[in-house]
Amino acid sequence: MTETKPYIGITGLKTKDEIKSITEIFEKNDLIGNGFDGMMGFLCDTHNITDPKRTGKRSPSLENMNELIDAVPEKYIAMVHYHTTNHDSLFEESIKLREWIPNFGYIQYNVDWPSIQQLKKIENRI
Repeated sequence: MTETKPYIGITGLKTKDEIKSITEIFEKNDLIGNGFDGMMGFLCDTHNITDPKRTGKRSPSLENMNELIDAVPEKYIAMVHYHTTNHDSLFEESIKLREWIPNFGYIQYNVDWPSIQQLKKIENRI
């Protein structure tokens, strides 16, 4: 397992300008370092899977997600925060996410009590 460090993160980014601004804030205020990583999070949910052009108040479209993740400086964590109420299809939705966003390295499931079987399938495949 990869060693993890605590992180300070901002989630809900939708544009490259927001990524640039957060990067400047982190660096200008010396918020990252001293044992902390920086994280930039992108919100995504079931609706994005069914309509990849859909955007929300704080979520970009799936069509634009790779471009945004690529804009996050390499020293920061780019994380997809995924929400669904479809507990029995979490694995299938995760596969679709990976198809749309092949370059994400981290995903946080914002799901209440996901199925252990679904999580094991994800662990073995994603």
